Amino acid sequence: MAESVANVLFDVLDKYFFFPLVESTDPIHLEDALRANAPRGSVELNNNSNTGCKGATQCDRAGWSINEVSSSAYFPTVLSPEQRAAFAEGRELYGLGLLGLKTRMSEEQAAAVDRAFRELHDITGGWARRAANLLSEISSADSNFIRSVRHCIVSRGQLIATLGKLVLFGLNDLVEPTDVYSASREPKLACFKMIAER
Repeated sequence: MAESVANVLFDVLDKYFFFPLVESTDPIHLEDALRANAPRGSVELNNNSNTGCKGATQCDRAGWSINEVSSSAYFPTVLSPEQRAAFAEGRELYGLGLLGLKTRMSEEQAAAVDRAFRELHDITGGWARRAANLLSEISSADSNFIRSVRHCIVSRGQLIATLGKLVLFGLNDLVEPTDVYSASREPKLACFKMIAER
């Protein structure tokens, strides 16, 4: 079961989130990858490149409006236009969620995703659904003690991989993509400082 989930996860990350293209450079935060002062435009992620990506997409990101944040100090690396487009595509897929992602898959691949995660939910007693329900209840709690709730995730995994996992587990509706942080190359403390600054 674990192997089937891992295979589905790797396949989805490679084909739709262009993980091989961005694996070598991992920003701490999505805004670092899509800063307002970064070059934009139309970039084609070509499946004939030697990046290992499969599939092709046209990403026109002229309309993104993402503010500069202090986290840029943590991530000085310049991304290529193709890498920036891959992160923009990841953000778009995150917004579409699992149902939207499945519309881009073949029937066979969508069925493989359903099968693998159905097995996982059966074996774990539906923990992902329970987690989503709990986060949703906390977010909508009407209490004198909880004025507003903002869920943030700090992951030791890479940013694009974490975004993909949240989509596959159906948790993307509960956490904004700009509230997901990667501590794969920086200490978790740096992420917590960024959260406090925001």
